Amino acid sequence: MKNNDIHTIQKIIEYCDIVDILLDEYERDYQLFQSSKSFQLSTSMCIIQIGEYVSRLSDEFKEQYDHIPWKNIKGMRNFAAHQYEHFEFEVLWYTITKELPELKDNLLKLV
Repeated sequence: MKNNDIHTIQKIIEYCDIVDILLDEYERDYQLFQSSKSFQLSTSMCIIQIGEYVSRLSDEFKEQYDHIPWKNIKGMRNFAAHQYEHFEFEVLWYTITKELPELKDNLLKLV
């Protein structure tokens, strides 16, 4: 694994941690998520950053660990960045509560 990839993975993990902190601050409550624009925007920004870092990973790395849905992660980033007004917050909630913890677990195994 290249040093750049290791650094990039560490940054992705950091953003997963930030989302986890935000979830704790808002008591992991979907109703609070729905009513708080700052919660929505904060988690969306983390999704955007994670997608940006995924694009910095080497192709070799992504091919070697192809069990991680790199294209889906990048696609979610693109949607959050360019189609935010059409974002379905149920999808974002599922992503931050289910998919990001799985991503983090997978990445922690790699570093």
